Amino acid sequence: MDIERELHMTDYARNSSVQKKASDKTKHITLETVQQLYKETRPKSLKIADLGCSSGPNTLSTIRDIIKAVKFAHHLEIPNQPLPEFSILLNDLRSNDFNSIFKSLPDFHTELKRDTNYGDCPSVFIAANPGSFYGRLFPEKTIHFIYIPLLACTGFPRFLQGETEQEKLDSYENHFYAPSAAETEGEVNKEGSFELEKLEMIEVANKWGQGGWYQCRFGVCKDDKRASQGSMLAQHFGEEILDKMFDTYARTD
Repeated sequence: MDIERELHMTDYARNSSVQKKASDKTKHITLETVQQLYKETRPKSLKIADLGCSSGPNTLSTIRDIIKAVKFAHHLEIPNQPLPEFSILLNDLRSNDFNSIFKSLPDFHTELKRDTNYGDCPSVFIAANPGSFYGRLFPEKTIHFIYIPLLACTGFPRFLQGETEQEKLDSYENHFYAPSAAETEGEVNKEGSFELEKLEMIEVANKWGQGGWYQCRFGVCKDDKRASQGSMLAQHFGEEILDKMFDTYARTD
């Protein structure tokens, strides 16, 4: 399977509420880290890369939070100096719908000004940088802070009989492995490019919504799975099967 060709994020943009909840639980780590970075470096132009930005509402929401966090640190440390410029580089696969992000930028800048009562508002420059982050994306020493959103956990939605051919089921592969904290730490240390300062395992609670465990477990996970696998499943099985398949998945115990 050609992941770069087949994994586009339209389904993520429409079904990413689970990822938003998980991101909110880890947001404090991102904001504390970028504040500490700014206090130590105080650049006039802060360059931030969002790897795996997708095209949903979570993208610009996180950027707004980062800008507000840096502004807070700036006013504590050097209040008499002008705010830094922000250069935001959005990265995802080439099939990502970057245009939908750019169409929402006027509203983003309006909200940013509203956050500051139309006063102390920094210059923010946002650009797309498509490609796989498993390869080289940026020139040397050009990025201050790299943010990688939480990726969706994957699993295989079930099919009630007769919905698709057995041959298609047998030929679909989507490998996924969730490492433990110890395994993650071991790989980082073995590779050697980074120093691991903090590692937290975040458990996303199952008590969302009003429907109890059953609805939360399968109804919410339906959105999670569609966000993470919808485009690949559509490419392999056909777009017309998706709605019925994920509805079946949501009802299956």
